[in-house]
Amino acid sequence: MLRAKKFKNQKIGVLMGGLSAARDISIQTGEVVYQTLVDRGYRATRVYVDRDVDLVLRQSGVEVAFLGLSGRYGEDGCIQGMLEIMGIPYTG
Repeated sequence: MLRAKKFKNQKIGVLMGGLSAARDISIQTGEVVYQTLVDRGYRATRVYVDRDVDLVLRQSGVEVAFLGLSGRYGEDGCIQGMLEIMGIPYTG
């Protein structure tokens, strides 16, 4: 489980979108999460997930990932496995 205070000064990437049919719902969810984090003083950035998400994560300097993804590739362990390999802690 991620501890909120521990990540207060780290850059949080809100992963949204994805490749599934639930893309639009994921973007709506991600936008709400992103805005809530920013309103509470967290350093957050939007990360729109597509086939190049690994490159986007490396270039953006994300230190922690909040998963706002739905459906295939978001809830089946694929993105989580990639984050594990990259050494990026994540929610969910």
